[in-house]
Amino acid sequence: MSDRHDWILPLTSAGLLVLAFLTPFPPANALLFVPVLVWLERSPDADARARFRGMLRFTVPAYAVARYWVWAMWSISWLASLMWLGLIVLFAVPNAAALAVAAWMRRAAGWSWGVVLPVCWLPVEWVRTFGDLRMTADHIAYGVAKYPFFCQFAVVVGAYGVGAVVLATNGLLADVWLGGGRRRWTGVASLVILLGAVLGYDAWAWHRWAEPVEETVRVAIVQPNVAVDTKNDLSTSVEQLRTLNRLTFEAADRGAELIVWPETARPEPMYHWVDIPGTYRLPEISPVARTLGVAMLIGSEYGQVRTEDDYDFYNAAFAVHPDGIVDPVWAAKSYLVPFVEKTPLEALLGRLVRGKGGD
Repeated sequence: MSDRHDWILPLTSAGLLVLAFLTPFPPANALLFVPVLVWLERSPDADARARFRGMLRFTVPAYAVARYWVWAMWSISWLASLMWLGLIVLFAVPNAAALAVAAWMRRAAGWSWGVVLPVCWLPVEWVRTFGDLRMTADHIAYGVAKYPFFCQFAVVVGAYGVGAVVLATNGLLADVWLGGGRRRWTGVASLVILLGAVLGYDAWAWHRWAEPVEETVRVAIVQPNVAVDTKNDLSTSVEQLRTLNRLTFEAADRGAELIVWPETARPEPMYHWVDIPGTYRLPEISPVARTLGVAMLIGSEYGQVRTEDDYDFYNAAFAVHPDGIVDPVWAAKSYLVPFVEKTPLEALLGRLVRGKGGD
């Protein structure tokens, strides 16, 4: 294969991966691996090192663009640039290795791409959910999360099952594209069976949940558009609350019975001194719930303070009853995103991130 194709096909897959994650374009999810699999299939003389380099031409550009959100942290610290590079390595290198191994398995065992692609890719996603740098986001399944109809079967198989279907579909399409004769028709038949089963269940589940139920709750989600640097500027707290309250009253006027403020929407944390029960409160939110007579679910940072030097901090959610009482039961994220919400490898990076004083 020419040097030009050594770049064009991997970069095409990179562009499709970005489209799959960032845009409502369903074909990207079904096709994103096909160009790079074509490159692997049509490079039979490439050794393991060459295959790995070729896969890096796919994964590095793809994740460099897909991690664009990291640059929102630049206003907080220049270390965002190092975080961006680190995340590219965290995603690009293992995934490129997984594809290189898939190509080896394909040649050694003669298996379909519809088999070797899920078998090699999904373990990398699973392993990446462990350790202090674990990332639970951006599994390949999340690309189809924007299409509720197509995700109904996730109730049965979970996120990894959805990912397996996406990967198998890509692999089978590559088989159809590359194959001839019996192999091509085997790929077509496998695709029909796989997608027929999935879409059949989706249609059944979609119709089932569309049936009227006896009781319903009208839910409104308030989503203010606040930039990170504005969000972290306490001088803007009053303006942020004013916007949240305006949207909340608008939602109540439209008949909402439960109003949700999303993750950390409350501008300032709740500091709850555990020995002072009266500090467990949301003083600017309870009156709103009481005035409107609606229940509210509030995302807020939560400091559970025992002493000035002994405290725990959470990314939490609080239920506020229509009478304004904050429910004593609260929930928090079980894992905070590395660098964005929590300093990973605290002993090594803590002082670097917080400064010499450790504050």
